[in-house]
Amino acid sequence: MLFRVKRYRTSTGDTRESSRIQCMRVYPDEILPSGQPRRQVVATIDRWAKTLPPQVRKILTQDEQDLWRQWKTKHDAKHQATMAAHALAEVPRILAASALAINDGHTPPADLWQAIDLITAALRAAGHTQPKRPRGRPRKVAEGNRSGINHGKSSMTRPTIDLKP
Repeated sequence: MLFRVKRYRTSTGDTRESSRIQCMRVYPDEILPSGQPRRQVVATIDRWAKTLPPQVRKILTQDEQDLWRQWKTKHDAKHQATMAAHALAEVPRILAASALAINDGHTPPADLWQAIDLITAALRAAGHTQPKRPRGRPRKVAEGNRSGINHGKSSMTRPTIDLKP
């Protein structure tokens, strides 16, 4: 039994993953002219379903249902890791935009300091200490860089966030 997440191409040419899964039964005894075993789609189910629908449970054998549970566990763990990596990659931009909003006079949410404390504690617990500031005067942020993040040319200097618009 194979489980395949359907993919499709958007109008802009990007490849996206669908919210549907194809459940394909493989027949290793029946070899096609291409040399591949014959596969038959026996069901299509929702990718985010926690359990198999009743009509699919009737079609799949108990072993195939167990394989789906194993596949689903791996799929969900991989998806969770991908989403966490994307969220972590967005943190610097979100913080820079938040600093600009605060400088523009917007009131920060009440739980902002608690969130900052949580991420600081998580960074320290994972062994990511704050790097030492580079020696010398801080460099000015380029005029066109409204994000406030200074992407220096040298890999030895860390990006700094300018809080002034």
